Amino acid sequence: ASLPLRVNVSDLTGVGFDLAKKVSYQLDGFGGAWTDMTIDGDSKWNANVTLGSGEKEYNIYFKAEDTLGNIIDAASTKHTVYLDSAAPVLTERTINSVDTKFIKEALTITGTASDTNELAKLELYIDGVKEAGTISVDLDVADNDIDLTDDNNSWSYEIDPGVQGNKTYKFVATDIAGKTTEIVRNVTLDTGAPTLVLSTVIPTYNYGLTTIEGTVEDTYGVDSVVVKKQDGSDELASLTWDNVNSRYNWKVVLDLQTEGDFTLDITALDNADNSTGNSSETIHVDESYPTLTEINIPDSNNIFIKEDKILTGTITDTNALTKIEVKVGSGVYTPLSIDFDGVDDEYGTGDDVTTWS
Repeated sequence: ASLPLRVNVSDLTGVGFDLAKKVSYQLDGFGGAWTDMTIDGDSKWNANVTLGSGEKEYNIYFKAEDTLGNIIDAASTKHTVYLDSAAPVLTERTINSVDTKFIKEALTITGTASDTNELAKLELYIDGVKEAGTISVDLDVADNDIDLTDDNNSWSYEIDPGVQGNKTYKFVATDIAGKTTEIVRNVTLDTGAPTLVLSTVIPTYNYGLTTIEGTVEDTYGVDSVVVKKQDGSDELASLTWDNVNSRYNWKVVLDLQTEGDFTLDITALDNADNSTGNSSETIHVDESYPTLTEINIPDSNNIFIKEDKILTGTITDTNALTKIEVKVGSGVYTPLSIDFDGVDDEYGTGDDVTTWS
């Protein structure tokens, strides 16, 4: 490390200073070598003192002589300097990442600032513009020992971006020697919920693997789409970016096994934890097969007839009947008419017993 020196010498009450005799300095006490300084055009004496490395205190003495040979008392010229080679230590522990932090409301961040000698100040720049004043740091003693319970070097700052969008916060700690350390944090304020759309037309009744799809979009980014499964647990939907429409397509496959109704609960979260939901769809799960009976067919699989015979039976389902078909020989299936007997055959009416022929 190099320390520049610039000294003004005068002998106002004596016979005057002899420029030919020069001015010299000595580093770290008497007995060492004296080094001559050089004079500049402003009659100031200059020198660059080479210091060692590491944190250390140095004493510098000066010597000058007037025209009568009177020499200044070197001890009275003693100047003490301290080599501060370490930059301040600055931490931020709330965001604690170089990645952008998304918030939907004010956020108080905290950290510590310390130095091996003395911390001078902690300043803040928002989008490159310095904020007025400084951030207060808990400094109880000059030597900011982070291990002392009464001097924890803590600081805090409330981030309230105010306007939607991104801002850059740069915290700069400066020690007494002018060395600096900085931390940069990017924060985006997002108070709007994502837009969630369910595009799948869900059939009235479902069973087994059922695919549900839709779209989701947000100005500052989507975090996830969560679908509540039939057992109450959450299923994360897959997200695929749609470059054409600048939004995400989401998709989830549910395995519907338990008979009954459940509400399709879908929630979209953005990066700031704003959420929006779609819970308007009710899914009917039908795990039971229809029950088909034959009324006028003997137990034997083979019957012999000599003329047309009308076969009749009943068909029952716990939910809704769709159709009954018959195939003769190697022919094709043909739908049969179903007599609902006046029963409105919809889910929830109980045993919908019908006859067919």
